[in-house]
Amino acid sequence: MFSPAKAITASALVFALGGALLIAQPFEQQGGSVHGAATGETSGEAVPFEGVMSYGNTSVRGVPETLPNGVVQNRGQIWTLSSAGLSDPRLQGTVSNMWNWDEFKTGQPYQIEVGGFRIVNDDGAWQMRPVINIVFPDGEYSVWTGIFDGEDAYEGLTAIAEVTEDNGFTVRGVVIEGDVPSPPESMSTE
Repeated sequence: MFSPAKAITASALVFALGGALLIAQPFEQQGGSVHGAATGETSGEAVPFEGVMSYGNTSVRGVPETLPNGVVQNRGQIWTLSSAGLSDPRLQGTVSNMWNWDEFKTGQPYQIEVGGFRIVNDDGAWQMRPVINIVFPDGEYSVWTGIFDGEDAYEGLTAIAEVTEDNGFTVRGVVIEGDVPSPPESMSTE
């Protein structure tokens, strides 16, 4: 049975926990996140860019392995592209193209890839958030949209780009200050 002392102790714990949660709540970001956003006001501009990131002196790492079920897996595959021939000079530099993939050979052969790019130059870098890509049985690649977070001199900037692969990567997108909008709350997996 609860004694008055236990009831007071339990009430104090509930009050302390509730108070801690109320204090912490204002520090959570509401609405859109500002991952890597610069301090101060944003310009409100979306600066367009386009171009082709081409294969060149390509170095490939990663060793495919065939599993007992016939699926071919490759982990840690990295290509170094010859250039990031993009119209915005901030997006020029050395490009690493990093992927893990599974190739399903039974029935129609599909390849499912997860990975992305990293662009590095003298002023900073752009790290792409992982994306999913499908290689269809006819050899066509899905079109995907990538989000690149700026680092160093590009801290607080985000590049959003549509990427199509065909003997290189055709890219078109925009650079913005701040981050992309967060997904609707109803889509949250948390």
